[in-house]
Amino acid sequence: MSLTLKIARRYLFSRKYTNAIHLITGISILGMTVGTAALILIMSVFNGFEDLLKSLYSNFNPDIRIEAASGKFFDEDPDLLAALSAVEGVDEVAQSVEFISIFEYDDSQDIGVLKGVSENYNLVSGIDTMIRSGEYFFEKDGLDYLVLGYGLGYKLDVYVDNKLSSRMNVYTPRNNKGSIMSRPYKTKRAFPAGKFAVQEEYDNRYMLSSLSYAQSLMSKKNKLSAYEISLKPGIEFLDVKGSVEQLTGEKFLIKNRFEQQAAYLRIMNIEKLLGFALLSLTLVLVAFNMVGALLMVVLAKQKDIAVLKAMGATDGMIWRIFLLEGILMSGIGLVIGLFLAISLYFVHKGLPHGLISLSQGFVQPAYPASLRLSDILMVSVTVLFIGGLAGLIPANKARKVSAKFSEL
Repeated sequence: MSLTLKIARRYLFSRKYTNAIHLITGISILGMTVGTAALILIMSVFNGFEDLLKSLYSNFNPDIRIEAASGKFFDEDPDLLAALSAVEGVDEVAQSVEFISIFEYDDSQDIGVLKGVSENYNLVSGIDTMIRSGEYFFEKDGLDYLVLGYGLGYKLDVYVDNKLSSRMNVYTPRNNKGSIMSRPYKTKRAFPAGKFAVQEEYDNRYMLSSLSYAQSLMSKKNKLSAYEISLKPGIEFLDVKGSVEQLTGEKFLIKNRFEQQAAYLRIMNIEKLLGFALLSLTLVLVAFNMVGALLMVVLAKQKDIAVLKAMGATDGMIWRIFLLEGILMSGIGLVIGLFLAISLYFVHKGLPHGLISLSQGFVQPAYPASLRLSDILMVSVTVLFIGGLAGLIPANKARKVSAKFSEL
């Protein structure tokens, strides 16, 4: 341990100070402790919600989505489908088409997105595991069925468990103008089979059907909106990206799961950074107490500083002593805060409903949380940096103390 650090530590824990110095020092350390714990816990909650949303999106969004680079639709290509399925690391390849439609059930109507999917779509997305009522199927006894989002079902007042449920009408605009007397839209009927709950954005807008049903309604039997690909366990997007790009060429866009929801996840990251910045500002305010405590220490230790200078201590050494004292104060708050935050995190994860539970009907009973080493490192650097800033003013004041016991 260096001499400057030893002296800074002795000054910090000196028993010769007045009660006022001890009180202000204690308040400063307490503030750093609470601020550190709050930063870690709030960032953990943001991480938890991010992970939760990614897991929910994974039940609707595929690992890879291939879309047309221009336009909304492209022609089916059996050769491309077979080639994509043969790529090493690819598990399943589903086909889908989606477009805006009007849904009608009894006397209720709403606008949403009809998404027609191939038979293996549930193997690509896992959407069948998110069914909250009814079942996941699209055809039975020669009849067409639809699986709709829970929010959309609520707005249309659909009860899929009702054995006598009415048929649902789906309307979409016709592509050709037709005659003046012809209807401007095409209609197909189907029964509701089930309701899924993934995420509010999807639950309020999407209705799933078979691929043939949607293509028939759109009057484009060979058109698709996307190829949706699931990867085998242990395979990452970058492992297959090159092979997929060679097959698709420049006519298609290839998106991984993050890129499919880039805007939403970017907002989550911005909110996390804003929360971090606001709490860091709180720590800066706490640091003013540290400045006051350290200035009182400088006043109390004027004679000691003068003696050190008389013994050969340089102004730089005196400056480092009080700078280190500020870092030590914030460091103590950091260590206690980390211990408190990590302890609360594991207690929260260990309880069935956590320390803070969520309302009934949510996808999980407790607030999601995820502790990451990168957050701990970022908070540690921030707290120590603020402590160093708090020590600058007292350190500059201390190095101006004369070796002849002159007044400040």
